[in-house]
Amino acid sequence: MNPRALPRTFRLASLVFALTLAGCATGEGDTGDEDSGSAAADVPVVSTPDVPTFDVVSPFDDVGQVDSGVVAVDAGAKDTGTPPEDVGTEPVDVGGGTVDVGTPPVDVGTPPVDAGSRDTGPTDVGTPDVGGCATGEYACGGGCVDLLRDARNCGTCGHACGEVEACSGGTCTASCAAPRMLCGSGADTRCVDVRTDAANCGRCGMACATGSACNAGACAAATCMVTASNCDANTANGCEVLHGTALNTCPAAENLGAFCGDTACGLFCPSRGLQTVATRTGNRSRWFRGRLNECSSCFAALNATLTLTVPAGVDYDLFVYSACGRLIGSSEAAAGMTDQYTLTGGGSPGSDSADFYVEVRWYSGASCMPWTLTFRARSNSATSC
Repeated sequence: MNPRALPRTFRLASLVFALTLAGCATGEGDTGDEDSGSAAADVPVVSTPDVPTFDVVSPFDDVGQVDSGVVAVDAGAKDTGTPPEDVGTEPVDVGGGTVDVGTPPVDVGTPPVDAGSRDTGPTDVGTPDVGGCATGEYACGGGCVDLLRDARNCGTCGHACGEVEACSGGTCTASCAAPRMLCGSGADTRCVDVRTDAANCGRCGMACATGSACNAGACAAATCMVTASNCDANTANGCEVLHGTALNTCPAAENLGAFCGDTACGLFCPSRGLQTVATRTGNRSRWFRGRLNECSSCFAALNATLTLTVPAGVDYDLFVYSACGRLIGSSEAAAGMTDQYTLTGGGSPGSDSADFYVEVRWYSGASCMPWTLTFRARSNSATSC
């Protein structure tokens, strides 16, 4: 073993021990009396060895109390290899911005105004604005006209009829359907009802005085023409026709009949067209009823139409019910305009036959000329297509 590797205390004790043994061998340690010549005293007195009182440390003892070879403090107790906080990830992810500015909020790629080429053409003065036209009229030449009756603008603006022609239904004609007559001349030629036309009352050119109206071909007080008409030419009973008073009620409605309404019928279910199956006329409010039957085994819908044509200047409207008091639809055109309503339904397995009720209701105006109600269905038979 290398002596330098032994503990310091052990090396000091060993040195002292060696020096003591050397002293004993040379007699330096003898402190006895000198030889007196007596035999008895010529016995060397050996003094008791001076034994050191320090503790000789055995190399086998536990000398780890002061271990100079081992660090007294374990420097590995504090682990500095890993920081106490994981700072590898930021507490806030700033990799992506909170606002995406990749696309501008406003696309300025195309200018908001196309400067293009300047229009150097003439100014379009168009048609003067006359403030809007009534229903059934159109703006022509700075005014509102009825293209169905105006001989100067018949059918389209600027289309004038001939010298002895009138405009009827948008078509120029040299004759009129009864009871109307062809009256006037040139551009003023038109078909008129001489029974109600105040400028041609009873005959062409017979005009009623201001404040009067034409009733049954005779001039009469205008008040008679507000809600009623004198249609029997009897002044004794006055204006006997009260247009707004119905002749009957819904429960007592006049029967139009029952008819097939199948849109397809027969072998391979070909489509079917409409035909007129009933017609009624009148000059007062009135109620009707009818039935639309499913007569085919085809999965086809039911369809029929109700059309109400009214005299000029009078407004009658069309209301349709599935039962008295249960309205399903209406047509409310202006005075002199045609009303129409389409009955539809069915198309599912089983019978879709149904009853319906029709009300012709007066709204305004007066005329002895009648309205006409036309009922069109698929067949005039209630049991076959």
